[in-house]
Amino acid sequence: MENRLLDFLEAIQSQPSMTKAAQSIFVSQPYISRVIKKAEADYRISLVDRDHRPIQLTYAGERLLAYLKSAAHLNQAMTTEMTQLRENESQTISLGITPPVAMAWFPQTLPAFYQQFPNMRTRIVEVSTSEAEKLLVDEQLDFFIGKTIHKPQVVSLPLTTVALSLIIPKSFSFFFGQVRSGARSPLMC
Repeated sequence: MENRLLDFLEAIQSQPSMTKAAQSIFVSQPYISRVIKKAEADYRISLVDRDHRPIQLTYAGERLLAYLKSAAHLNQAMTTEMTQLRENESQTISLGITPPVAMAWFPQTLPAFYQQFPNMRTRIVEVSTSEAEKLLVDEQLDFFIGKTIHKPQVVSLPLTTVALSLIIPKSFSFFFGQVRSGARSPLMC
């Protein structure tokens, strides 16, 4: 009823008569009069000055209209925010990551991720690989970045290949002697 009352009070405010107000919002004049009279009875105050020509709202009618507009605006804001929260809730990912990887990976990657997916929310959990394994199987994590997990319930995809080098000072003659003689070092695969 409050939505209708808002429409009716706005129409009365902008039209010179109850009949014109009713016509402007495509309702009958008796219907608009009945709704206004019911509201006046509920609030126990006159909302429309029927003696004045053109018809106009009383001060109480103007105040009620202002409150109804505020309530409608607040209701719209609430509906919009709840819709956004609902939509973003379905776009929340839970990401598990090991602490060492988090320190190296997040500073470079997260800004680019949020730029590409500005409405995506992330819940980031620093966990060990063994903890992540359990959380993934229990569907408490959507993704995990860390060591490969060998379980049939999960799929592991390589994100990057890291080139590692063994750096040895030339003064370490044992290793270089092994390499020069052709013997395979246990470190060489």
